[in-house]
Amino acid sequence: YAPRGVWLDGTRLVVADTMDLWINIMRADLDALLKNLDGLVLNDSEAKLLTGTENLVAAGRAVQQMGPKFVVIKKGEHGAMFFGEYETYVLPAFPTDRVVDPTGAGDSFLGAFMAALAFGIPLRQAVLRGSAAAAMVVARVGCAPAMPDRSELDAFLADHPGPTAA
Repeated sequence: YAPRGVWLDGTRLVVADTMDLWINIMRADLDALLKNLDGLVLNDSEAKLLTGTENLVAAGRAVQQMGPKFVVIKKGEHGAMFFGEYETYVLPAFPTDRVVDPTGAGDSFLGAFMAALAFGIPLRQAVLRGSAAAAMVVARVGCAPAMPDRSELDAFLADHPGPTAA
């Protein structure tokens, strides 16, 4: 549950995407892993479960104290929260008129987020791209077939109003 990535400039980046199963049945292993991560991406219920708090700001900061340099908490149709070494912010989700199938929204968020980082896109813009990918996926049927490629994501960002990364 710890995908390893390498930025295009050769810098190593280790980010994990956890789930309630790992929190519930492999907590000691997860705690050890967290100490070695650059980043952790998880959804709001996982953040609450991992930290034992209902407050997402407190949860994000508590997860950071467990080891990751940055934490992204996905909040579904409410966007995402970012907790970094020097900044904390919330980006709202892209407005979506039609939800067909939410399957894969979180995975597409992480995929677009990690791809953006691999291409040297700043963290705030990477969160924005993840949110856009998730908005695209929920309007389509299926999981893998619904995931946009880079050109589709760029076109979506150019054509759709949504949160700003400025």
